[in-house]
Amino acid sequence: MIENVASKIAQHLCETNVIEKENEELYAYGFFMLLSRLLFFSIATAFGLVFGVVIESILFFVFFFFIREFAGGIHASTELKCTLCTTLSFFLCIAGIRYLSQYFTDYFFYCLLFIFVLLILIFAPLDSPEKPLDDKEKKRFKRIASITTMAVALISGVLYCLNLERFAVSGIFALALSNVLLISGKIKYAFTNR
Repeated sequence: MIENVASKIAQHLCETNVIEKENEELYAYGFFMLLSRLLFFSIATAFGLVFGVVIESILFFVFFFFIREFAGGIHASTELKCTLCTTLSFFLCIAGIRYLSQYFTDYFFYCLLFIFVLLILIFAPLDSPEKPLDDKEKKRFKRIASITTMAVALISGVLYCLNLERFAVSGIFALALSNVLLISGKIKYAFTNR
């Protein structure tokens, strides 16, 4: 659906001479990325409204988006599967932020933070058939994923120290979901390449 809309926008811009024909595919991809991010941001915000944690859900989305961008993770085989899986994942994470943040102890919070950060530092970035990376890109993405992950962990830790548990737990759930996608992608592509 989003891919069709993005293609039509790019095609219209080409037909009206706003862009050149040889750039149509590039613009279609750019519009696809923009529209999907807007859709997923809207989904996260809607779940935030439902659960009464709008700011926390936006924070979760921002954290997750920046980690996912450079750490990577498994990709669904179709746009519909991607939308459904992402929607379900966001629902579970935002429900978790709403209902589980009060049960986090200091020890549990910092242990999860440490484990999730460590796993991303070890496994990121994901090199997959959908997004193959050369050696230079791998190093660059690893560095950026590490910096982004550490920034999310630092912000979450500071928020937790300031007794803003639900905001801090947004970072934990973003790191958790990033790990699930990253590690499941590593497992899937390891078995695929055998």
